[in-house]
Amino acid sequence: MVPLQGWISCLRSTNCGHELGVGGTQVIRAFRIFRALRLITRIETMRNLVMALFSVIPKMTAIALLLMLIFFIFSVMMTTLFKNMYPETLTQPYFESLFYSLFTLFQMMTLDEWADILGQVQEVYPWAWAPFIIFIVITGFVVVNLIIAVICDAVHVLGNENKAGLYGYDSEEGSLLSKTKKATDKPIHPPDQVQVAPSSQSTATQRLEELQHQLDEMVKAQDQMRRTIEVLSSRLTFSHDVHDGEVSQCEGDDDN
Repeated sequence: MVPLQGWISCLRSTNCGHELGVGGTQVIRAFRIFRALRLITRIETMRNLVMALFSVIPKMTAIALLLMLIFFIFSVMMTTLFKNMYPETLTQPYFESLFYSLFTLFQMMTLDEWADILGQVQEVYPWAWAPFIIFIVITGFVVVNLIIAVICDAVHVLGNENKAGLYGYDSEEGSLLSKTKKATDKPIHPPDQVQVAPSSQSTATQRLEELQHQLDEMVKAQDQMRRTIEVLSSRLTFSHDVHDGEVSQCEGDDDN
């Protein structure tokens, strides 16, 4: 009888192992569906969109840390204030522990039945609307819209065909974009020091012509100013001589 029970146990264990192996194989096969993600690398629009999402990871991390801090503060406060309301007032243990409070706050952030929870709490604490409204405004409106704004900004950069700008690089030269001054703030070099790139020959030539024209205008203005100064100087000298002659004549008349 004992050997029979041993064989039965062996068969059961073998069957269980077979079922476990089949289940593990099915789980592995289920993950094969992710091979469809390879389409992202073949479609440029999807690839650019994924690149935009990955580029905002640092900003999203900062927003997530801020959201975690807000959740922790309000969960501790809600647990302290409304811990002992279940089952007398609340139909569910919304704030029975820190874990329940975190889950309830996440539900409130998604605006799911938050009014029902607030109504049950207000039956005991009429002032409970204040922390509820403050939390919903901060998380459900400000933080969520901040996340949307960050993603929209990245997509807007893609719309301007400046994909390298997502990572802080210039799209044409591949150099880091300056954070302290823009390209328009670069000093204008004299014509003999301007370095002309082959790809921008026409633009550089036009710029040199503009600089030469400005230089000619400055020379003309200087010549005109010099002539004006000479005329004024001659008139001033003539007036001074006339004045000296009149003074000398007056002195001669007085002597006579």
